[in-house]
Amino acid sequence: MFFSPTDYEKYPPCGMFTIPHLILFVICVSIIVVAVYLTRKIDKGNLKKTTKVIAIILVILEMAYIGTCIRSQ
Repeated sequence: MFFSPTDYEKYPPCGMFTIPHLILFVICVSIIVVAVYLTRKIDKGNLKKTTKVIAIILVILEMAYIGTCIRSQ
């Protein structure tokens, strides 16, 4: 495989390019398309405000995800 060890019992696959991965990809692309459609007539001031809010929310969600991963180990 591509940069993958051949000992599959010791190193199981991580789940990339599986059906759940494809479903998540389709959901994310759908959300992006809907977001672009809903914000097509937004002005520059609201665009900056919306971008800042989304960036802050994504950072908080990422920190929560990392926190739950660390706590589960």
